[in-house]
Amino acid sequence: MSLNLQEIANAKQSMLYGLLWCIGGIVATAVTDGHVLFWGAVLVGGIQLISGIFKFLANGGLSQLNNTQNSYNSSVIKCHHCDNSNELGSKFCISCGRALNNNQNNALEETLFGYAITLIAYVAKADGVVSKNEAVIISELLTHIADGNIDVRNALKNVYERAKNSSSKNHRLITDKFITIGIREFTQSDRYQFYKLFTRWLVLLVYADGIKNIPQNRMVDDITHWLNIEDTYLKELHNEFAQHKEKDSRSYQSGSHGINDSYNILKCKPNDTDDKIKKAYRDLAKQYHPDVISSKGLAEDFILFANQKFKEINTAYEAIKKYRGMK
Repeated sequence: MSLNLQEIANAKQSMLYGLLWCIGGIVATAVTDGHVLFWGAVLVGGIQLISGIFKFLANGGLSQLNNTQNSYNSSVIKCHHCDNSNELGSKFCISCGRALNNNQNNALEETLFGYAITLIAYVAKADGVVSKNEAVIISELLTHIADGNIDVRNALKNVYERAKNSSSKNHRLITDKFITIGIREFTQSDRYQFYKLFTRWLVLLVYADGIKNIPQNRMVDDITHWLNIEDTYLKELHNEFAQHKEKDSRSYQSGSHGINDSYNILKCKPNDTDDKIKKAYRDLAKQYHPDVISSKGLAEDFILFANQKFKEINTAYEAIKKYRGMK
């Protein structure tokens, strides 16, 4: 049965007027010792009341009452993982990020996590390519959020793929929608708690390949500024991940890291031929060569990023050559 809100509103008004006529007629009849005129008012009111009830039911009014009652009785939904309360209709827990078990069918793209995944895709693709390390982080994030629910994970992955391959990546528009739905669905404290968790994911992506990715960091700076994330918290995250990656880099240079890291940097596989590895190296070296970058008149911070990347590419290539005995 379809739900006609205008007809339901008219039916409610008819029922109200009919009820008032009935009550007024009964009271007047009692006061006037059963005057026939007022019995007529009771009859007219009764007919209007019954007519309103039929209209209400015919246009899906009972369904509306059930939805209202369910909303009243279940204004929150408990997360089965951390037992924290969330607003009814939420697909994911604001505290731990896991999928919630409810029957809401809102489009995933238009949920808080849908917009979050879209922004993550934008940041990952900010430099034009999603690296293998970034892909691993995003895959683990999708698995964590879905909490074993394959359908939810697949839906999230679809949101990510569409956003990653979008020709227009308006991160300001998506951030505004992200903020709007957060304000509507969550308390200020819960909302900010999730924003901090979300910021951590973004900064982790910035350092996914061992050094700060400047194009990604610019976008993250924009997003966190619009979310009103405190500068002190943002600096703490940068220090944490920068120190961690610096430690990884020292370990790599000392030889404690496996050769797979070098293959990842060149975006190659261990079973690739020598010729394929040489070509991958030449392509990347040309892309990040200081002479090529400086001739484009780009910003100084991007030039620094490119120089660091160029050194990393050369180091990885030399490690692979030594490991394989290439000339």
